Amino acid sequence: IPWLGVDENTVLTNRQKISANGVLQWSTIRRLTEEVMQRMTVKAASSETPIGTLSGGNQQKVVIGRWVYAASQILLLDEPTRGVDIEAKQQIYRIVRELAAEGKSVVFISSEVEELPLVCDRILLLQHGTFSQEFHAPVNVDELMSAILSVH
Repeated sequence: IPWLGVDENTVLTNRQKISANGVLQWSTIRRLTEEVMQRMTVKAASSETPIGTLSGGNQQKVVIGRWVYAASQILLLDEPTRGVDIEAKQQIYRIVRELAAEGKSVVFISSEVEELPLVCDRILLLQHGTFSQEFHAPVNVDELMSAILSVH
């Protein structure tokens, strides 16, 4: 939500963790937000900075951090690197790899074929809504591109 601060956006998904008897615990919110900002390498003047004023990459990292904070075991990331700079992409790749190493399942949807082998252990190609091919790491980008072109 663009007009809310990084802090409020971070805790949107789990109000139970940050309130006691219906009262928001701002010290808990600030602590958790700082943890998320540090882990996700969010660049903002403060945790109260409206998310809409951040770069696209930092906005993406806050949104991903929101779901990491919610202790989600499965994350569906649809085009998480679209429209972000190279540095933010690298940071998102790092975060995805860390989440997978922690045992979380990450479904990473991307139209940027070159980035899939960087973050995916397994790549599934879809054709008309059904799986047409499966690749396991390490994946050669040229083979992947060839398979994609033969599907279309």
